[in-house]
Amino acid sequence: MLVVADQISQLRAELVQLFEQCNGRLTDPQMVRKSQQLDHLVVFVQRRRLEEHNQQCIAT
Repeated sequence: MLVVADQISQLRAELVQLFEQCNGRLTDPQMVRKSQQLDHLVVFVQRRRLEEHNQQCIAT
């Protein structure tokens, strides 16, 4: 999970830089792609945490 957290941090930083390069145009194709990459990783982490939580509830 730490690797994914590092990837999320890196993508966030890239997204901020890209935002500045695109003059704040959130609909710029590069912004959309980078944002989708970040969304994918965040959803992945959320699903993993939910699975872990559900497994803990079943175990108790």
